[in-house]
Amino acid sequence: MITLTHAACAIESELVKQFPDVLSTDATDFIAALEREFASRREEILQARTLSASRVHNASFDFLGATARIRNDPDWRVPAPPCDLIDRRVEIAAPAENRKVVINALNAHAQVWVADLEDALSPTGRNVMLSQRNLHDAVVGDITYVDPRGKQYRLDERTAAIVVRPRGWHLPEHHILIDGRPASASLVDFGLYFFHCARKQLERGSGPYFYLPKLENHLEARLWNDVFEFAQDWIGIARGSIRATVIVEHINAAYEMDEILYALGPHAAGLTAGRWDYLFSIAREFRHATDFAMPDRSELKMNLPFMRAYTELLIRTCHRRGTHAIGGVATQIPDRHDAKACAQAVAAVRTDKEREAEEGFDGTWVVHPDLVAVCHTAFERILAGRPHQINRLPSSSRIAGTHLSPAHGVDGQVTEAGLRSNIALSIRYLDGWLCGSGSIRLFDLMEGVATVEIARSQIWIWLHRRARLQDGRRITPALVRTMLDDEITQYVAQSPDQRSERSLDEARALFEAVTMNKDFPDFLTLPGYERLNRMPPASDPANGAATGDKTAAAQPRPAPMQPPVRRTDFRLTCSSGMFTHLQLKPRVAFSFAFMGWSAWLIEHAVSHATLIREHATGFVPIGLEIEYLQFATFDDCETLDISTQVRTWNPRRFHSLQEVDVLLDASGIPLARIHLQEVCVRIESQETLAAAPGRVPDEISALLLDSPGDIDERPRLLNRGAARVSADAKPIAAFQHDFTVYRHACEVSDQWYSEHVCDYLGASRESMVFQLLPDHPALAAGLARPVERISIGLRQPYALFDRGQVATEAYRIGDEIHFAHRLLTASGTLAGDAIEVFSSL
Repeated sequence: MITLTHAACAIESELVKQFPDVLSTDATDFIAALEREFASRREEILQARTLSASRVHNASFDFLGATARIRNDPDWRVPAPPCDLIDRRVEIAAPAENRKVVINALNAHAQVWVADLEDALSPTGRNVMLSQRNLHDAVVGDITYVDPRGKQYRLDERTAAIVVRPRGWHLPEHHILIDGRPASASLVDFGLYFFHCARKQLERGSGPYFYLPKLENHLEARLWNDVFEFAQDWIGIARGSIRATVIVEHINAAYEMDEILYALGPHAAGLTAGRWDYLFSIAREFRHATDFAMPDRSELKMNLPFMRAYTELLIRTCHRRGTHAIGGVATQIPDRHDAKACAQAVAAVRTDKEREAEEGFDGTWVVHPDLVAVCHTAFERILAGRPHQINRLPSSSRIAGTHLSPAHGVDGQVTEAGLRSNIALSIRYLDGWLCGSGSIRLFDLMEGVATVEIARSQIWIWLHRRARLQDGRRITPALVRTMLDDEITQYVAQSPDQRSERSLDEARALFEAVTMNKDFPDFLTLPGYERLNRMPPASDPANGAATGDKTAAAQPRPAPMQPPVRRTDFRLTCSSGMFTHLQLKPRVAFSFAFMGWSAWLIEHAVSHATLIREHATGFVPIGLEIEYLQFATFDDCETLDISTQVRTWNPRRFHSLQEVDVLLDASGIPLARIHLQEVCVRIESQETLAAAPGRVPDEISALLLDSPGDIDERPRLLNRGAARVSADAKPIAAFQHDFTVYRHACEVSDQWYSEHVCDYLGASRESMVFQLLPDHPALAAGLARPVERISIGLRQPYALFDRGQVATEAYRIGDEIHFAHRLLTASGTLAGDAIEVFSSL
């Protein structure tokens, strides 16, 4: 279910109820601002990824000639790290939606906690919001948890620095819609954490730090840099307060590591080697190369020549530029109940981390607190008390572009055990992911999406190459399905809890879609996310009492607002021009709201004309909602009774605002309810009515309030969330309609009367129906049925002879047809949005 929040977003109503602290007015305003500023550029980089996919057919990855000057310039450096990022020897990665996990990670004596909102997160709406709440509580230091046995968890006096890993550019966030479209998951994750925590982090001597995933080139890093600058300016902190480390997870990014650091400018904080995602990118990009081979996943090791070139170049690049090079993640989980297995896990991690330290890395990742000390010991052998080895440069031998290329793949065999391992891992993880868990213990390893990505990629390649197992059997869909049946049977038998048939069915369908279909999804989380959003909510034992308590007491809630006391009533005689053959015209309803407001001013304060003439004050509409309660024509309405109530918000500050509620009544039958919002402006010229944002003059503010101590805050702004379309909407068609603002639509200042927006929207809708109806019969509702409700948000006025455009999209939602409109200026700037709702035929 979608609800309009008090910011520029439409958010599932249950999330709004449960997380008012996270989804506050100002926070969602900020998310909307980010989305509107950067959505088009995000779309451009995603389109560029699609266009560049053709390069794999020529194996054309190489260093860029156009940026050679950046690579060859020996003088530029990444800024020195902030104090709490100087020592990054051990970073523990863990999801953030579980309070116990968060506390244990922060208390693990690692230097950094990587709050993983990406590969370790199943992005249900609840998980995303819980993560943000827990991050805030961790930053302010009051996060606690009591387990079912009564054991208490709280933060130690000294904890790790927090670095947040948001989701990648490719992922949407369907639980939050901006202008009717899903928001960027990257901007939601970044924006909510930054807005709520950036200042608090700076106050405690830290800062807003981030890990940037899934970047494919330096242009994507430049986009992040622009986001950072915009965000820092928005809340008024110094540019460079944000620091970001990039996880090099794509083969093309390996060719642009210098450029990526350079693009981040003062925000750069190093690079990290992301092993499985990097290998997945190679599988994805070279999957069509007929001579490219991939053996069992267990054969994909860091000592492969192209992997060694990748890590050596990463270290060399970072140290040459004076910044940290962080190694890969150890996903082993020591078994505290099995001494032998625990010793084996510890030994494997120690060997791997000693290798990283010897190669020149400055730090590394783990996923379990028991391995933090192991990694400290491994790095201490090389660092000998130093916090890093940035001053150490690897050999100066040149790493050519061909050294990074996997050439013809990796030598080795595909075995039945390897195929079964990929199937077993994938089906178990996908089942857990669809049930709301993104970090899952499987076969003594803590697995995230990255491992499943490489596993399913291998299966896809083997199937589409008709590869053979080591024993000679050809890998076919039938063979994979047989093994899949076996693995599901074993999984169900071995699971301590009863598995949901629905989640298993969905997991199987998702597995087959990403391994057997002709098309190769760029990321399994894209089709997976669609299925995840259809799943029933999972239980949440790890946040139970804490979350419930937090929801209820997240923020001090003001006392419920009392309805306005003063009301103005008057009667109008109707004319036929006020109606269509179906109902009262929306523009006329808009005019009646103005008339009701003007009548209220005369009765309870001062007239509108006096307000302008003697107090240099006016009010400009920013939003309108019309709900038709009964459908009536001129034959039904000789007169209309207009009842108006007004509430004034924020009267003593700038951006004072009035809400006007009007009820239209015909012979005792309510016809329509109208809600109008107007923002206060200061009139700077009586001749032109030129105006600037203002506040209600002191001498009349008391007249506008029911009581002297009345409201002094912000309401929900209609011009920050009018045209919203729910995630389950089915698109029908899109259309664009041009218009020009002529004299009849303007007031004395040559600025349009905003009530005419209703006509422009209607013209776009009707033109759309007439032109597209033959191909889209459902559009007929937009002409043959009365409009049931309208919501309009206005951000920027039009002036005389301005040219504009209405971009209209039609959707089916249940039994309704929604026409979502965006009002655009000639330059493409968003001037407003609206939605009209009709019952379908």
